[in-house]
Amino acid sequence: MEGKFGNAKRKGTLGLIMAKLAHTSESGIHIGLIMLNLDTWLREVLLALRQEFQNFGSWLGRVLRSLRGSMFSSQSAMRTPSHQS
Repeated sequence: MEGKFGNAKRKGTLGLIMAKLAHTSESGIHIGLIMLNLDTWLREVLLALRQEFQNFGSWLGRVLRSLRGSMFSSQSAMRTPSHQS
């Protein structure tokens, strides 16, 4: 537990507590720990969203390349006249 307080002080949330009364100091510590938890949660959410957008981007790129390839092959088929007798 002491390690968590050290991390919180270094990250700036608990190091800024200037309360003099025990009750207000305790409230500040609780808020600092909540902020650390929110920070961790937000980092995980943003990393998951980044991964999803990267997956979506690669999927979209494959779809667009496929569509582009099929459009060019259909256009070239329309340009070449078929010689039927």
